[in-house]
This record gives sequence, structure tokens and C-alpha cells, in this order.
Amino acid sequence: MENETFKNIKFDNLNKIIYDKCTFIECDFSNINIEDVSFLDSSFIECKMVGVNISSSYLKNVLFDKCKMNLFIIGDSNIINVKFSNSSLVEGSLYNNVLNKKNYVFDNNDMSNITIYDSMNNVSLVNNNINGININYNNIKGSIISKEQTIILCGLLGVKIED
Repeated sequence: MENETFKNIKFDNLNKIIYDKCTFIECDFSNINIEDVSFLDSSFIECKMVGVNISSSYLKNVLFDKCKMNLFIIGDSNIINVKFSNSSLVEGSLYNNVLNKKNYVFDNNDMSNITIYDSMNNVSLVNNNINGININYNNIKGSIISKEQTIILCGLLGVKIED
């Protein structure tokens, strides 16, 4: 499917096809499994994706803008340049994805209690709420954070900070 726009649609499932240059506006993907689907140069704008499970898929040049993605899972997928902007990613999970040189971009998201098992090397987490982030030392290594976020991440190392 190419150059299609979907607006205000409640999806029960997605066909295992390639969505190329497609735009999804105010659509609801909540609690569905999206497996073996490819999204190329596509955008999700103000979509509800609570509990969505995107697995074994291919995401290249994909934008999630102003989406509610709480409790989402993206796993076992091939990721190239996926951007999350102004979205709620609370308690979501990124794991076991095949990452390429330019993988994730995060801009002004609520990433509270997110679990990340993918490498964040050279990925900026600045300007995102990362309170309660669950990530191991090897995956956070090389990421870019703000001074304020160092306190949050020190907790991952078991460092206690006193006033």
C-alpha cells in the first residue's frame, strides 16, 4: 500500500503488507498485535496505540508524533530512523531490535518507567522525561543526557546522592 492516508480508523489488525509513505491520523491501534508489517517513510499522528505490540516488523523513517503509546512493545524488529515526538511512552518496551546507524530519535516524550533493552549509543534522551527508566548499563552507555537526568541514571548504578 502506498501514499495512503488513514484518518479516525479503529484498527482490529493490520494486513501483513508494506505501508509505504502512509499517514495514520487520529487512528486507534490499541491492544492489537502488528507482526511482520513494514512501515516505510510513514507517520502516525495523534494515534492511540496503548498496548500495541509491534514485533518482527520493519520500520524505516517512521514518525510517531503526539501519540499515546503507553504499555507498547516494539521488539524483534528492524529499526532505521524511528522518531518519537511529543508522545507518551509510559511503561513501554523496546527490546531485541536490529538497530542501524541511525536508529531512535526521542524529542519531548514522557518516557516514564519505559524499559529499554536496545542500545541507546549516540541517542539523545535530553528533553524527555525518563523518570523510572529501566535500562542496563551496557544499553545506556554512549547516550546523551542532560545534567538533570544524571541523577536519575545514577540510580541505575546504585549510586546514592545526598544533599
